[in-house]
Amino acid sequence: MHFDNLVARFYRDKHLKQAMLHAIEDIETTLNTKISNVLGRKYGPYGYLDFRIWCQRNSRNKFLHNKFMDKYAIQKEQLNFLAKIPVKVRKSASYDMHELTSESDRVNPPIWLLMNELTLGESIHMYKLISKNNRDQISTYFGCKTDELVSWLDNINLIRNICCHNGLLADFKLKTKAKVPVEFKTHNIDEGILLRTQEGNYTNALAFQLCIIVKLMSKINNKYIFKDIESAVYKLLDATTTPQHYGFRNKLMIRKLFDLTTEDRVDSLIEY
Repeated sequence: MHFDNLVARFYRDKHLKQAMLHAIEDIETTLNTKISNVLGRKYGPYGYLDFRIWCQRNSRNKFLHNKFMDKYAIQKEQLNFLAKIPVKVRKSASYDMHELTSESDRVNPPIWLLMNELTLGESIHMYKLISKNNRDQISTYFGCKTDELVSWLDNINLIRNICCHNGLLADFKLKTKAKVPVEFKTHNIDEGILLRTQEGNYTNALAFQLCIIVKLMSKINNKYIFKDIESAVYKLLDATTTPQHYGFRNKLMIRKLFDLTTEDRVDSLIEY
């Protein structure tokens, strides 16, 4: 490959990352909002400080390497979390955060302010910690089961890190594949948006990651415009790099992924 082609590919990949980050930021904001709403309504603005009342307890947490969440495990999680708060408050750019902490004897902010200061990875870890009923409330909003949402969020966090640290996203393939959203499952390997092997396994390439983002964004904002992402994907294609390289069954499926509303997608995927 000529140097000019490498440079052009670098900028196409950069365009893709910028477009995907815009959607990922909306997903992150929504996750933070849902966590703060669920915990804030049930336990008050400062109830999150006592992990015993909202964490999964006395059972193995399959989302945290099957760790048994006894009182000692919960206390350790709480101490680690509370130790981060003063640093986050000090580094925060939020006017409300600094006004509150300067005029109040409280060192810790209410949960709706704190959630905005967490990294996506920290928010996901918090979601994994909370009790089953609380987790289910949040996953129901996204139109999925908890284990599906956890696998998608872990995947999105990985994509976000690639975007923010200037990694190559277009050719990235998942080693541990997330669960396939039900909207994109098909009985026949010659149907649907995603490329599949003869054994029936779904692709782990870019198309799969885009399906997750489309799925979640369709629940957050079903009028979200994917024009920038779609344009970035088309620009990746050339004579030697086909839609199949990125996990699409064919070129038509790129347009299919971004054009349909959630309701239309459920009804008409099999027709293609």
